[in-house]
Order: sequence, then C-alpha cells, then structure tokens
Amino acid sequence: MVLPHLLHLFALGAATSSIVAGKEVNRWRTQAVILGVVLCIADCYMVASYDWKANARAVRAEDLDHFYWRMRLVRGLGMAISDALFTVLLWASSTNRVFVIPQTATERTEAALQQLEGIRGRLGAIGIVRNVVARDEGFRKKGDVYWRREGQMMSEVMDEREVVDGIQGALGSGRIDVTLVEEEARKYAEGIIVGPESAQQR
Repeated sequence: MVLPHLLHLFALGAATSSIVAGKEVNRWRTQAVILGVVLCIADCYMVASYDWKANARAVRAEDLDHFYWRMRLVRGLGMAISDALFTVLLWASSTNRVFVIPQTATERTEAALQQLEGIRGRLGAIGIVRNVVARDEGFRKKGDVYWRREGQMMSEVMDEREVVDGIQGALGSGRIDVTLVEEEARKYAEGIIVGPESAQQR
C-alpha cells in the first residue's frame, strides 16, 4: 500500500529536480512532496478506518465489499489526476503564464554580462579575421577589388537621373532635415570613438 506512494514521491521529486527540469520547476518541489504525502496519508487513513469485519457477516458473494480492489483503482486515479493537474501547473509557471517571478538585479546583471561577453568574443573573432585578411596579400587584393567595385557601383547608382531627382525632391520639400541627419551622424561617430557617456557629456 505504501510502496506506490513511495514510487510516486520519487517520481515527483525527480520531475521537480533542478537537474532534470531546471530552477523554474524546482520552486514547486516542496508543494510536490506535500501533495504526495497528503495522498499517502489519505490512502492510509481510508484503509485503516475501513471495517473489514463487515465482509465476515456477508452470506452471498454479491454482498461482499471489494474495498481493497476499489482502493487500488482510487489510488491510481488519484495519483494520475493529481499528477496531471500538477503538470499543468508546472507548464503554466515554467512558461510564465502564471506565478511569474521577475528576475532579480543580480540575475539581470549576470545575463547582461553574459551577453556582453558573447559580443566581445564575436568582436574578437572579427578582429582576428580582419588581421588575417590584412596580412594575406591575396585576401587584401580581393578586399581592395571588392571595395573599388562597390564604390563604382554606388557612384553609378547615385549618378542616375532618377536618384538625383529623388534626392533633390526630398531635400527641397523638407522631408529630410539635413541638419538633424548631420547631428545624429556626429553623435553616432562620437559614440563609437569616445564612448556613449563621453559623447553625451560633450
């Protein structure tokens, strides 16, 4: 009678383990253990309080109360239903549909630092690739050819009549504020060279 509940408690403990399911589910570990213990106590109480002597007075087979067989069914259904409801709770809380716990300042800081470390690593890899390209004569020539061709293509595009008319029309109608564009470009360049904080102070 107790063995199924022990196995049930083991399954609940494994399902709410941080190693298996993560910290989002691990916060429900105590509630899962309480649920398993409550089911076990309720089962033991019902079995212990049953008057088994009533079957001794039965004279016909249909008068027998198949209590223990019925309890096996009730026990299994109780575990299955409670596990299903608890699974829905775990899914809803893990996907932040209910019982959402906001991240602490420390967790947000760690996440931001991890993102910065990832960006720093990618920038370092890009720097290595650029050094390889700059040091290799073949790569360097290919890069020079590409940028010369790119400049020629952009010059040809900008010299087309439709493009020139479109730019002049945008500047003449006031749709583009040249002063604002120049100011944003200056701030962007200063942010790259001296950093955003220094650019704001200037």
